[in-house]
Amino acid sequence: MCSSYSFANGNWRGTTYCHIGIRSTNGYGAGDICAAGLGTTCNTFGYGYLKLTPVTGGFDVTGAWSEKWH
Repeated sequence: MCSSYSFANGNWRGTTYCHIGIRSTNGYGAGDICAAGLGTTCNTFGYGYLKLTPVTGGFDVTGAWSEKWH
């Protein structure tokens, strides 16, 4: 299985989050890092919960949530 990872942080409904995204032959997934200083939002999304569609300048994310990574 070939995998690639991404790291992101931001603000979700007024709460800081940090997460690691995972891409593998099983699809895309993500998990928040819940630790002091990294964020208080603690969600996990298994493989296949996210869909990334390549667009000019980045990706459109759909599935468990919707946003643009540009």
